[in-house]
Amino acid sequence: MAIKIPYAAVRANHLAHTRRIRELIYVYQMYGYELLNDMLESAAFTLCKHLEDQGFHATPMPAAAPYDAKEMMGLLSNRHAAVAAGFGEFGWNGLLLTPEYGPRVRVVTVLTEAEVEPRPLYSGPKLCYRTKCSVCIKVCPMNAT
Repeated sequence: MAIKIPYAAVRANHLAHTRRIRELIYVYQMYGYELLNDMLESAAFTLCKHLEDQGFHATPMPAAAPYDAKEMMGLLSNRHAAVAAGFGEFGWNGLLLTPEYGPRVRVVTVLTEAEVEPRPLYSGPKLCYRTKCSVCIKVCPMNAT
């Protein structure tokens, strides 16, 4: 499952880095990350309860934590699961890109033994053109190249 990150949260994060208004980072942290993760985890839990009521085992995977701080990885890569589920493709920056919202989505995964109609991998227009675009490089707060 996925949810769009509100533009205002993305804009606040951008201003926090470009204009050095550090306090705005908390707007993104709350409304572009924590609240959305809570909403996704609640939806995943509700779906799992529904699947269990139908007689299937289902396990919600956390949207973010817990993770291995040293390796910077969680129990399961929700981005990889989203690409495998046909939501979009990986961008050059390693983020999930969707045709609707680009990289501005948060995702959560539900593992189940229930038979689910598979959706094909994303096969629409290419979403990331490293040599043509490079927006992720231009706006990177860490000055990646």
